[in-house]
Amino acid sequence: MRPLRLTVEGFRSYVDRAEFDFHERSLVGVVGPTGSGKSSILDAITFALYGRTPSLPGNATKPLINRWDPAREQAPGNAKVELWFEVGGVTYRVVRTVKPKGPGGQVLERWDRVDGEKQETVTDKAKGIADTVEDLVGLDFDAFMRSVLLAQNQFAQLLGASPADGAKVLTGLFGFGVIEEMRSITRQRLTVVEAELAAAEKARAELDDLRDRAEAAVASRDAAEARRVELAAIGDDLVAVVTRIGASITAAAAAEEQAGRIAGALAGLPGPGEVEAILSEARSHEDLLAAAVAAAADARAAYEAADAALDDALDRQVPDRLAELASAIDALGAREEALAVAARRREQATAALETAAAAHEAAEQAAAAAAADVEAAARASTEAAAALRVVEAGHAAHLLAAELQPGEPCPVCTRPVSEVPELDDVDDLDAARTEAVLATERAERAALARRRAEHELVTATARLEAARETAETVGRAGDDATVARDGATTIVGELVGALGGDPGEPVTALAAARAEYEGLAAAKRRAAESLARATAAVEGLRKAEVGAAVERLVAVHAEAAAVIDLPVDTRADHAAAPDLVASVRAGLAAAGDEATAAAAAARADLASAEAERGALLASVGLDPAADHAAELRVAGERAAAARAKAEVLGDQVQRGERALADAEETAVLGRRLERLHADLAPGKFPQYLIDEKRRELAVVGSDWLRRLSSGRYEFALLDNRFKIRELTAAGIVRDAETLSGGETFLASLALALGLASIIGLERGTAQAFFIDEGFGSLDAEALDLAMEGVERVVGEEGGRLVVVVSHVPEMRARLEDLIVLGKDEVTGATEVHRP
Repeated sequence: MRPLRLTVEGFRSYVDRAEFDFHERSLVGVVGPTGSGKSSILDAITFALYGRTPSLPGNATKPLINRWDPAREQAPGNAKVELWFEVGGVTYRVVRTVKPKGPGGQVLERWDRVDGEKQETVTDKAKGIADTVEDLVGLDFDAFMRSVLLAQNQFAQLLGASPADGAKVLTGLFGFGVIEEMRSITRQRLTVVEAELAAAEKARAELDDLRDRAEAAVASRDAAEARRVELAAIGDDLVAVVTRIGASITAAAAAEEQAGRIAGALAGLPGPGEVEAILSEARSHEDLLAAAVAAAADARAAYEAADAALDDALDRQVPDRLAELASAIDALGAREEALAVAARRREQATAALETAAAAHEAAEQAAAAAAADVEAAARASTEAAAALRVVEAGHAAHLLAAELQPGEPCPVCTRPVSEVPELDDVDDLDAARTEAVLATERAERAALARRRAEHELVTATARLEAARETAETVGRAGDDATVARDGATTIVGELVGALGGDPGEPVTALAAARAEYEGLAAAKRRAAESLARATAAVEGLRKAEVGAAVERLVAVHAEAAAVIDLPVDTRADHAAAPDLVASVRAGLAAAGDEATAAAAAARADLASAEAERGALLASVGLDPAADHAAELRVAGERAAAARAKAEVLGDQVQRGERALADAEETAVLGRRLERLHADLAPGKFPQYLIDEKRRELAVVGSDWLRRLSSGRYEFALLDNRFKIRELTAAGIVRDAETLSGGETFLASLALALGLASIIGLERGTAQAFFIDEGFGSLDAEALDLAMEGVERVVGEEGGRLVVVVSHVPEMRARLEDLIVLGKDEVTGATEVHRP
């Protein structure tokens, strides 16, 4: 991982936006006074990558927001960090924002180059960014802080760690914690194997019982299946018999129903006396017809008179005039209401005009008074200023006189002083100055009051003009409403006169005319209804005049004959009527006998079919009243249940046999898992891995330490502790605690570089190192030694970025490429003098 560009805003001491470009830079020093934001640059890098900083506990982020705003002296809003970095030749951009309230935002993107074209948004989730960065860099936050970024007071953590603490560090750095997870998984798998072995042993004990139960289930299955087959064998014959039974029942019911209809038809035929009465009735219609024709003539005369009266009203256009009068009356009401509204508005506008005129007059008086006050206050201020100048001149004269000495030159005119003059007392200078200030303030307040009065006068003038315009507009609207009301009154009077009513009572005249017209229409409707009834009576009597009674008689016998489909002569002949009745009666009697015989034959066939059904059911052991379909369904269900039980027990027997066959192989696997679980225990294989990495780190770190110390030191690993072998002193080995401050710093840096080489070399992690304030306690010799080592790292590894944060003044002389920061003494905000 190599940073390319960092931008911060509102972050810690950075109030404004600051940008730091790391392109083409190798050894960069960050210098400035204490509190100028040097370490905040490294905090911003770690926060961008991991969402955490080494200076805050856990995942705390709110303290990262700058707490000073030059305008409001409070938090300005959000803290924002943007970091462009490169891993394996691929450019990434991560942006994180912290808000005072609520969650912040973040996004990780892949670009083709800085400020180029975005390729994709990798993730916008906080955990997703942390996981992706760990995968790209090859280090989690703790490993990054121990191998890439050496924060303040944390240089020698690994160097001076106890074997146990060192093992924890290496376990976290190299991911050996997964071994404990492997051991847990092994324990879980072993538990499963033990359960499988216990199940196999239980299956061995229960297998014989399972076999007996499986054989019994097979026998039950065969018996249930045989019963189902037996019941199914009579199914087709039983269906045929049941079909015969249904057909017999249907035939018997139909024959009995036909016999009943025939008996009803015979009972409904008229007797000989009734036939004669019907024929005599036909001869009495002539008198009734004559009376009906006379009544119809009277009804027509009444209808024609009512129709003529209504036509006269239509000729006079009474309906149209009624509609026009109703509309005109409504319009007159609307005009009167509009006139009333206009009158009210005129009263309101007049009152508003009077109020505005009074307010305008008051505003004019107030403006005149304010102008007078301004003139008086200005005169008083001028007088107070003149008085102050007199008092100041007097005091100046007194001060000059106090310095004069006879014979010495005057500081004003340069002539020798012959005698020091005696001066009169002057007024108090402070009182004069106070009075001048107060007079000036009074003049300013008077001017402000005049401006306010003039503003009020302008406003009152505008309101007065608006009130006048409103009053004029409302007056014109009232005049228009009066003209409209008078026009509507004239129209109503003309329409009422045309209908013959009183123009002074238009509503009453409208109601009377409407009632008269509606009466004419109602009279015509009643006459039309009477004419229709009389005409219908005449038509009915005329139709029944010849053979009507006979036709009714023929219709009655036709209905009876239809019961047996007997053809009937429907001619209305008086002489043929008795023969017609006899013929229908004889046909109905013969058909009744046939229907009765058919019903008896159907009942006999039904009894035979019922006996055959009982015999079929008895052949399979069922009662004649039993439901064969239900019995067959139950037998099928029992057979299916027996088959399922036999299959389940058979599967259980097979599983038991397989469990016995697999038990030995499972036992072998269990013994292997037990050995693996024991080997993965702490102090065994995990300890071996940690010891190997510790030895590898000692070798790689020694290579770095020899280069940093110019061949003076290397690491020796004794009792799982990092010791120091002094190569220039016959290889003597001593504790790390005996090193000086500068030597401790170099040794810690060597271990950090060694860790980075081992952990992240393949992923490019070692392309950048950050050292925060490791030089403050070094003497001149140690500082030279440390800087020579750092410079050697930069020189030997091309393309690597090393950022050194320090407030030591000598660093400015040793480092050519500097980021120079300052601090605002009032606000404490960071000032970037050289990015």
